[in-house]
Amino acid sequence: MKKFYILHSISCLAFLFVLWASFLSPVSESGDNRQMNETLFQPAPYAFSIWGLIYVLIAIWLVRGFLSSGDERELYRDTAPWFSISAVLGGLSITAGLAVKGLDAILLIASLAALCMV
Repeated sequence: MKKFYILHSISCLAFLFVLWASFLSPVSESGDNRQMNETLFQPAPYAFSIWGLIYVLIAIWLVRGFLSSGDERELYRDTAPWFSISAVLGGLSITAGLAVKGLDAILLIASLAALCMV
């Protein structure tokens, strides 16, 4: 039972890291990433509002994990390591894209692979 709370707390910390990387990191505040990586086709800015809904649903899922029991708790315990890996890799891809060109794509592919394990 203690192991469950440790794993689930790590998942929560990984989620907080993604939130930090998405909204509060120096990269997201400066806008340098968008200016350096301009493409010919970009979605309208309001299209990115879906991420707010996604983050709210993930937060609900994480809070619900602390209230789970029985088979649900086992499901949360089994998915926690993969979710944490996916979240950390996703957060790193947001900030690492400026350091090494192409690294963000590699990290996103690895994040997707970990998410597929969930």
